[in-house]
Amino acid sequence: MSTIIPFDQPAPPPPLSPRRVAALMHVDYDAPEPPMDLLEEDGIPLETYWHRLEMNLLIDCVTQLMADRRDYFCGGNMFVYFNHEQARNLDYRGPDFFFVDKVDFHKRRPYWAVWEEEGRLPDLIIELASPSTVKIDRTIKKDIYEKAFECREYFIYDPDNDILEGYRRVNEAFEPIQPDEDGRLSCETLGVTLGRWHGPYFNNVFPYVRFFDAAGKVVPTVNEAAAQNARAQEKKAQAQGKKAQAQEKKAEAEAKRAEAEAKRAEAEAKRAEAEAKRAEAEAKRAEAEAKIAKEQRQRAETAEAEVARLRAKLASLGEGKNGGS
Repeated sequence: MSTIIPFDQPAPPPPLSPRRVAALMHVDYDAPEPPMDLLEEDGIPLETYWHRLEMNLLIDCVTQLMADRRDYFCGGNMFVYFNHEQARNLDYRGPDFFFVDKVDFHKRRPYWAVWEEEGRLPDLIIELASPSTVKIDRTIKKDIYEKAFECREYFIYDPDNDILEGYRRVNEAFEPIQPDEDGRLSCETLGVTLGRWHGPYFNNVFPYVRFFDAAGKVVPTVNEAAAQNARAQEKKAQAQGKKAQAQEKKAEAEAKRAEAEAKRAEAEAKRAEAEAKRAEAEAKRAEAEAKIAKEQRQRAETAEAEVARLRAKLASLGEGKNGGS
């Protein structure tokens, strides 16, 4: 971001710390009123179109990362007023990107003024360096963020030389953040890492720095998250459609099996009925044959009785003749 502090001038004296400013605002202290005509813009554009895209990309990703939260502020390329003298002299503009935790989310802020924010200043700052600002980013601004802002974490990315560096506040002073095996720097403020990424943002394919989650996946922008959600919903719908189709085929197969079972049962019933009819016919035939056999026995018995009678009669007649002789 542009600044009006020339290289050949010494850094201004350290301003009051945010804690001191907040303290002064809550005691009976006859301090001069802060300027009421604070500028919202300085008319100085960002260094390049890439700087504009990168700043918006970082804000976009944090917006998605914090989608379920309403207690933070994320801004960029806006004035940050941290004491009255600096506000009057405009000897410092503000960071390219900054994040403040646990503040009013819905408040409209044309600039950030510490006396309007209960002494709060950025917890996280990222500067996007350029040949005209890289020296100041690493010296004057670093000193301001460390001593005046008491910033928790500070990162600098130099796109011209592809250098990413970071600092974390440890024991009241900045210490360098060591990169991981992927060359990314941990950002404890957001619970992510900051690293290099090459791809499109609003159809502009450049090398960017982006946030990555604990799994190493890039933190999506709002549009990317919406597209991912749409793809996930589409896949879910497709999976549900396939499941419904499979269930329909299964039901159809079950119906066919049931129909086949019904047909087999019907055939079995018909076979059983035929068997019953055959058994009934056999029984009738057996009954008829038994009746015939009975009748034949009866006739045989009658015939035998007749033969016996005739034999007896013949015998009686023979005996009569023999007696008359």
